[in-house]
Amino acid sequence: MLKALGNVLVGSLAIALFLAIAGAVVALFGSIWGFSGLKQAGAFVSAMGAFCFFAALVLFRYIGRMKPRTPSRADGGSVG
Repeated sequence: MLKALGNVLVGSLAIALFLAIAGAVVALFGSIWGFSGLKQAGAFVSAMGAFCFFAALVLFRYIGRMKPRTPSRADGGSVG
């Protein structure tokens, strides 16, 4: 379960990083070409991508600290 959640978080990290970079590129071209709407949209997408990247990074570190539950070894691990 934790491994699957880790894989989902790695995928969301990649998507958020892509959004942050793509938004920055769109904002740059909007600034160069003089389109203020394109510049603002690119800045918004870049900011949301950066926010989501850091949120997923925090969750990834939190999940990494969790330990999977194992059966108690108090009885020596014997069954029955």
